[in-house]
Amino acid sequence: MSQASNAKVLQAIRNKAREGDEQAALAALQKILVRNPNDINALLILASLAPNEKVSIAALKRVLQLDPDNETARRGLAEIGDRKQRQQADREGDEPSTPSQPVEDQAAEEPRIEGTAIVALAKSVTWPFKDLNRPVGELLESGKVTARDLGWASWNAYDPIVKWAAAVCLKAKDLEDVSQTPSQARQVIWPFKNLERPMGELLDEHIITLHDLAYAVTNAHDPTVRDAAATLGAQIVRPQVDAPPVRAAPELASVAQAPDVSSDGEKEENGTEAATRRQEDRPSNGQLHVVRGSAYLLRQEKRKAQQKRILSWFGIAFLIFAVGGGILGVVASLVGFKQLSAGWMGISVVMLAVAWWLIPRVARLRMEARNFAKGRRGEQRLVAFLREELDGHWVLFRSVVLPGYQGDLDAVLIGPRGIYALEVKAYSGYHRNEGNKWQKRLLGVWRTVDSNPTRQALRNAQRLHDYLETQGIDVWVEPRVVWAGSGRVWLEHPAVPVWQFSHPEHIWKDLRDGKPLSPELVRQLVSGVVAARRARG
Repeated sequence: MSQASNAKVLQAIRNKAREGDEQAALAALQKILVRNPNDINALLILASLAPNEKVSIAALKRVLQLDPDNETARRGLAEIGDRKQRQQADREGDEPSTPSQPVEDQAAEEPRIEGTAIVALAKSVTWPFKDLNRPVGELLESGKVTARDLGWASWNAYDPIVKWAAAVCLKAKDLEDVSQTPSQARQVIWPFKNLERPMGELLDEHIITLHDLAYAVTNAHDPTVRDAAATLGAQIVRPQVDAPPVRAAPELASVAQAPDVSSDGEKEENGTEAATRRQEDRPSNGQLHVVRGSAYLLRQEKRKAQQKRILSWFGIAFLIFAVGGGILGVVASLVGFKQLSAGWMGISVVMLAVAWWLIPRVARLRMEARNFAKGRRGEQRLVAFLREELDGHWVLFRSVVLPGYQGDLDAVLIGPRGIYALEVKAYSGYHRNEGNKWQKRLLGVWRTVDSNPTRQALRNAQRLHDYLETQGIDVWVEPRVVWAGSGRVWLEHPAVPVWQFSHPEHIWKDLRDGKPLSPELVRQLVSGVVAARRARG
């Protein structure tokens, strides 16, 4: 574009801004800066139209890099500095005593983020699929992860960090030459969903998230948008990848000591179970607070055991009558009472059929009772596991029964990084989870399980969300499946993340990456669950 044509376009942009259509003006400016990021006149207009000071400062600094003697840029930075000082003085109730220095003199030059560093960061992210659990870069080099896998993860990964990392690795060659500051990336206009606003502004307002940045890295036609999404994503991902384990000072002790609401089933606990519950209820120094819930699992275990005993006695009785009837039939036949013999033999056959019908039902009840016992032990393992790392900022509710719903939620974990509905599975044997599908291997054949843990986790998260909405709390509830049994599980693109005690680092990372909640919201959520327990009590 010639200088004359460029001047006409810039004048048209100024006219749009004067007419009040600043978004259209910014979008037109973005197109010019894509073609020529060093256009000083366009940068100066951007500084005057930018929706926040960060973008203005970045644009003016860039002008001074290109033209150190540019008086307009120096004057603009000085005005911003004076304005900031006046605002600070107004807040403090004092008048500014000395003129401020230009912004470029107040802070060191903002470091640039290089494309090679962005790609290296993405390759350091752990790949959670296919039970590989190793850095993406290492798996790419070994051939265990391919471009096709990266493409799938960039669209479908539940974890936004994994989604962003897959997108960056997929576009690694295009990103290697990137070199820009975060401020420059923040001022790039977001072209999707008709937003047409700077990306930094949209991130600050939580209108777009890391999920959206990952999408832009993969799908943006404009390389400027792609590069900015990769840069801003790196800013978000690096602190989370490098973060230490979840630890903090004790809090919410009063919640863990909330008045207990025990159901009738809890009175039937034996001494060992009651002692275990008392141990869990006591908020240890600096540790996770565990609040016991209903005795749903214990009641179900005892109910199934009682039903099994009753059916077993009936089965034994029918079997005895069947054998007795058969003997009487044979005796009657030997002494010549053929009609009587036929009658007794018929009764014997009926009794034997009933006993045969009862046998698998007794076996199923016995298995169900064992499963409920395993479930209780699985929840106890979960408590012991979480107490090793989580502190007083976190509260774990066991066996939560919500008003108006049948059954219980195995566990609900609430803390500064989200609220989680946990579906605890203490299965034995070999299982696999592919997407929404769960199967168990029986006699060498994979068969679909009767109760799908993924659907249970999703349903329970939705139930908890709906209940909290009735309490005036609208928050996203994260579903998780907890693998707490002795069996093995193979994961293939699970629709709901599966926590395995054999891979604790992934659990802590999942918790670190959760959606931040304010302390006030955490207290509201805890109070909401406590209210549910009281309502059921």
